Amino acid sequence: MLTEELSKLGQILQVNTDGLTYKVRREDAQVAMDLCDRFEKLTGLNLEHATYSKMAIFDVNNYVAVDESGKVKKKG
Repeated sequence: MLTEELSKLGQILQVNTDGLTYKVRREDAQVAMDLCDRFEKLTGLNLEHATYSKMAIFDVNNYVAVDESGKVKKKG
């Protein structure tokens, strides 16, 4: 449900059973967060958020992401 709503706002980059990565314009970031907040209230789930400045994605299990502070996250 959240993925569907976020896809109307930006681009879905990857999805798996417990998370998703999406890309939106900076000016739409608050709208995306509002969608996430509504989803949390509706489902009772607590979402985690991370903002990346760069990502290189092969697939959901193999990627490199750089957050806004320069910290690198690698998977696979």
